[in-house]
Amino acid sequence: MKSLVIAFLMPPGIAVLCSLLALYFIFKGRKKAVAVCVAFSVLLGWAFSTEAMGRLLTTFLISQVEHRQDMKPEDAEIVVVLTGGMRYSGKEIGWMPEVESYQRLMAGLEVHRKMNSRTPILISGGKTAGTHYPSEAAVLKATYDKENARILPFILEEVSTNTYENALQSAHIISSRSLSRVLLVTSEEHMLRSLAAFRGRGIDPLPLRVYTMDRGPLTLRGYLPTFKGVKTNAKALYEIYGMASYLIADHIRMEDIFYKHKQGNI
Repeated sequence: MKSLVIAFLMPPGIAVLCSLLALYFIFKGRKKAVAVCVAFSVLLGWAFSTEAMGRLLTTFLISQVEHRQDMKPEDAEIVVVLTGGMRYSGKEIGWMPEVESYQRLMAGLEVHRKMNSRTPILISGGKTAGTHYPSEAAVLKATYDKENARILPFILEEVSTNTYENALQSAHIISSRSLSRVLLVTSEEHMLRSLAAFRGRGIDPLPLRVYTMDRGPLTLRGYLPTFKGVKTNAKALYEIYGMASYLIADHIRMEDIFYKHKQGNI
């Protein structure tokens, strides 16, 4: 059911839904309703397929990210890196992290160079492809191990399969080590929901956003339907839907999204 709802909330699912409604009204003989549905189908299909709309939604998500000001990234006692997917590349290569996963780890490692070498790096990501396959955390660490000789204090969290579980399992590890200065690394459009999920578990992280959105000036192409536009809109809408579903499920509260620093979280 969840997958079905998401499919029709994302482009081009929104346009398809409007088209199905138009077919329904055709059978009912309601011409005005058909015209409205067709118009909405074209309008929504166009809008949510453009980079301009995608940037607008993503910018909204990014602009809401507020955070604690009482620490710097290099002051962190633990670096938490949230994985961003993996893919199977055949028998010869096996499983590899998606580009987003790799970028997040590299960003975390860059900041880690300025820290105490024994500061742990927690990679959070479970067996999203199924229980018979490796976890995203293990695949990401293995990729690092193949390319680097430097030994780092990695901790693998291999249970979680979504952002809420990332926060839940990571919070357990962080609390068991009595740590409070946490650096959270993930993609910029994913950061707001991630912060809210961690705050809902009693952890107040400092965000380290990995840039994914283009920041150059929009050209005429940015207002035309493109595959890139569909992808950008889908990511932003997924995050908005994710926060709404977390609020409904009571995984997070509004104050976890709209940040207000708590003096106890130092």
